[in-house]
Amino acid sequence: MTPGIIVCSETDEGAFELLTKGRELSEEFKMELSALVLGKRNDKEIQCYFEYGPGRLILIPNVGFENLDAETYA
Repeated sequence: MTPGIIVCSETDEGAFELLTKGRELSEEFKMELSALVLGKRNDKEIQCYFEYGPGRLILIPNVGFENLDAETYA
């Protein structure tokens, strides 16, 4: 297994900010960038993630609740 960077955030907007920085780091250190997405997303929402540079998206749609917030899964 090669080292890589995985970005996970409780909001899409936060994930996009983290993916932007993650992309910079992945290029600098020659690592794969992945995004971990919890909760249901439609195809358009998923495509938005790829616009920020991850080579792989890990989608976990059935996490037991529709609207994620930090207090629920902390």
